[in-house]
Amino acid sequence: MPSLRSKPFLMATAVAIAEIVSVGCGGDTSRGQAESSQGNVSTGGAQSSDGVGGAVSDGGQPNGGSGGRASTGGRGGTAGSGGSISEGGTGGMGPPPIPFDVLTLRRGPAAGYCLQPGDILQAGIVYGETGDYGMSGAVFREWDESRPDACWGIESPDCVISEEFDLILTATRVAELAALLAVLPEDRCQLDENMECDPCVLTTLVVDRTAYSNDCCGTQLSAGYDEAFQTVVTFLDGLAPEAG
Repeated sequence: MPSLRSKPFLMATAVAIAEIVSVGCGGDTSRGQAESSQGNVSTGGAQSSDGVGGAVSDGGQPNGGSGGRASTGGRGGTAGSGGSISEGGTGGMGPPPIPFDVLTLRRGPAAGYCLQPGDILQAGIVYGETGDYGMSGAVFREWDESRPDACWGIESPDCVISEEFDLILTATRVAELAALLAVLPEDRCQLDENMECDPCVLTTLVVDRTAYSNDCCGTQLSAGYDEAFQTVVTFLDGLAPEAG
């Protein structure tokens, strides 16, 4: 049975253990007391990177022993200082890129002049200061048969009845057109002087300063060019009737 003189020491030890348990896991758990009847309390023991804080010395020695070392593999070590918070960049939420400034489409006669109602004779699409794309031009409607002396059996520009149009393209239409232009290959026609060609209608597309045409009397070196070119032209023809 402990002597009466040892009871104060046992009680002080129990209080110190209770304080350590109440702190729990996580940050630095070493505690120092400013005063102690048992001597100067030492600093807490060193901690491993992931260990529980070192046990606190009870100050039982006259000069205060050093705290024990934390066991390895415990939970939570001393919490590191938070890293500096970097400010987010000024990410771009600006307007979408402009696919082109000016686009023109023209059809003209070759040896013949094969037109279908709704074909664009000439049209231009221009990016305006308001951020919209305006499209204007004229489409072929029919042949003028009121002048048989001049136009009977002859398909020429003098016999064309056309209809003008003017409209603003929707954002959806612009996006669709931009997608078609993005996959249109370069016009790399290798002319063959020995070939005789008559496309009947000469169709020319100019996007800014880049020209495309259906008049390749020779070999087209860009794979898929003819199909991609015709797809763009057909799409543009389909826009004209929207003018009403």
